[in-house]
Amino acid sequence: MNDTDFVLVSEETAKEVLNRKDVYPTFLERNDDNSFTATFERHPAPIMQGKIRDADDAIRIVEPEIVEAREPNVEPSMAVTVSFGFIESPLEH
Repeated sequence: MNDTDFVLVSEETAKEVLNRKDVYPTFLERNDDNSFTATFERHPAPIMQGKIRDADDAIRIVEPEIVEAREPNVEPSMAVTVSFGFIESPLEH
């Protein structure tokens, strides 16, 4: 997906869309390419990706780069980030 594929959506609207499905990121930041980075604590990334994806048909998850393999329950708890964008306005469909 190209950077230009994401439409401009305000952080407020993005939060409202997520909150409708009981998704409450600790932090939500809009990126230069109109995607968002949501930060969660104590939630596995695949679960949060699924919840965000299910929040609206216009949402697309930006697949993360795999940095390295991690061993579960060995490292200290880390915040999870999920990047996503809207391919159309969530209010238009």
